[in-house]
Amino acid sequence: MARENELPEPLRKSLDLENFEVIRIIPKDDLHPVVVMRDKRAESKGHWCIQHRGSGYYFQTLKEATDYLITRNWIKAS
Repeated sequence: MARENELPEPLRKSLDLENFEVIRIIPKDDLHPVVVMRDKRAESKGHWCIQHRGSGYYFQTLKEATDYLITRNWIKAS
């Protein structure tokens, strides 16, 4: 089963799953999880995207995305 199938249907329909692959789902509440995605397009400037509550945040590196997740207290630093 693909990770995107774990998302609520309304959220799944709002994501660009043609160009992005869901890498991680961080549960926050039933309808608004944090979704970490990787852009499939080689020419993309923002290779990583974090979606939460209808907003997308784009990052060039996984480290930048991870640092953002840590500052929002969505994950813990290891």
